[in-house]
Amino acid sequence: GAVVPTSTAVKTTKPDSTSSPKKEVVKREPTPPPGEDTIFDANELRHYLRPVWEKLDCSEDAIPFRMPVDPDLLHIPDYNDIVKHPMDLSTICGKLDSGRYKNPWEFCDDMWLMFDNAWMYNRKNSKVYKYCTKLSEMFVAEMDQVMQQMGYCCSRKLSFTPLALFCYGASMCTIARDQPYWVYEQTSSQYGVTVSERYTYCLKCFDALPPEGISLSENPNDQSNMAPKDKFVQMKNNVIDYEPFEVCKYCHRKWHRICALYDKKVVILVV
Repeated sequence: GAVVPTSTAVKTTKPDSTSSPKKEVVKREPTPPPGEDTIFDANELRHYLRPVWEKLDCSEDAIPFRMPVDPDLLHIPDYNDIVKHPMDLSTICGKLDSGRYKNPWEFCDDMWLMFDNAWMYNRKNSKVYKYCTKLSEMFVAEMDQVMQQMGYCCSRKLSFTPLALFCYGASMCTIARDQPYWVYEQTSSQYGVTVSERYTYCLKCFDALPPEGISLSENPNDQSNMAPKDKFVQMKNNVIDYEPFEVCKYCHRKWHRICALYDKKVVILVV
């Protein structure tokens, strides 16, 4: 009989609708190595910074700051003992015109040095102190927008205000800002972690301590681990911690860490 040819069956598979689509791999450019701070051309710096300097110099509040302080003329012989690094507007102008500034932060640093010197040497109720406060406010108002135009965050000198310290002496006793106190610090390391313990006492509570000092053990009656009074160091609660900077890996501009992390779009709701 006749042979009927057999047909070859071809099995077709439908794509599985449940299978997840392939993820597109996004190629990320390698992070550039860290570099030095951005260096600006002297003419570019003068273009941005000279108007700020001129506005401050024209202000009536700038009268005590236009020229270097002359201790002999002003009869303040202790000025150079207190102010170690004098600064004034004419010196800043000279550095700007001669191209000694490499970036706007160096200009801001000298301005804040001038303000800090005045605040440190003069009393809070003096005219110079008040002039300095007004001039610093004018500087921030003018310089903040200039810094932002140049790709920076701000022109401010951000710091954390010293808070009251806890006194280990009498109950409810604290050490106020700018007050002297005594401290004993003990540092220990374990498993690669360094732990520092501080024992702080106000002057009155420290004077009341016995000569052998305090016990560092959990049991106050344990005399095996003592911190004698002569090992305490006198300090003042006036240490100011400044906001750290971060340098952009791409443009190498220096930003305050808190300015770089802050985002106006982030809103925190407290319920």
